[in-house]
Amino acid sequence: MKNWKAHVALSCVSLFYGINYTVAKGAMSEAILPLALTFLRASTVMILFWLLHLILKDTEKIERKDFFKLMVCGITGITINQTLFLSGLALTSTINASIIVITTPVVVLIFSYLMLKESIGIKKVLGILLGLTGSIILIVGSTSKGSSTASLSGDLLICGNVVSYSFYLVYVKSLMKKYKPLTVIKWVFLFGLLAMLPVTFKEVWQTDWQSISINNWLAISYVILFATFGTYLLNIYALKRVNASMVGFYIYFQVIVNTILSVVLKVDTLDTVKIISCILIFTAVFLVSGFSLKKQAHLSK
Repeated sequence: MKNWKAHVALSCVSLFYGINYTVAKGAMSEAILPLALTFLRASTVMILFWLLHLILKDTEKIERKDFFKLMVCGITGITINQTLFLSGLALTSTINASIIVITTPVVVLIFSYLMLKESIGIKKVLGILLGLTGSIILIVGSTSKGSSTASLSGDLLICGNVVSYSFYLVYVKSLMKKYKPLTVIKWVFLFGLLAMLPVTFKEVWQTDWQSISINNWLAISYVILFATFGTYLLNIYALKRVNASMVGFYIYFQVIVNTILSVVLKVDTLDTVKIISCILIFTAVFLVSGFSLKKQAHLSK
């Protein structure tokens, strides 16, 4: 198989993200407040990316006019995105969160149409409608049943996370074309962390760091090193070798990994509402990603 290393990288990304829901939620329920974990996650990864650039001796310069764009990317892609994700995950179920997150390609398509004037065919419009329907069914269905693990506020925070991150993915495109991905990411994390400080300071101060057990520190380290730093690097590697529709296809496996893990560990349950909404959103992502087995086979020749 051509580009098999990229497929391995994408499989690892899906695995890391799929496991992250359960690991991060467990750490927040036992040891650390959501915004404190958000700060620790962003600050550590920011340092790692800047150290990586020093090691690689990369001297690429950013034009002054592009710093505003980097600030916007930092606020939407890091500050709002990560703050809402972990805050929402702490309040809702792991399966609900993962199902909502996979609507990202659908929301990206909407922003691409609004911001970049990209055309949308009938198939993609159908995908958008299915994605929105699936999300509404999941949120309304879970909360109306009085789920002990899911909440309306948590689901809405995850939705906000998806909207913010999707905007970032579209807005950052011009910078990614102009500069090296690692150059963009290190500045995005720096600006995102600076904007995050006022929001996260209180919970960072309130967290009893000395009481965190070794097992919880291992969980926190996983969130930082594997589910954040590792996934960013692997995605960059894969995107250079396969097209975006293939990357979008692998998003399905995040939900599968998370659902199996959540059910096996009994941290969440799978019901009819989740299954129906998941099928609708899976179909939506398939339609908007433009994925085709024949197309992929042709590209791999």
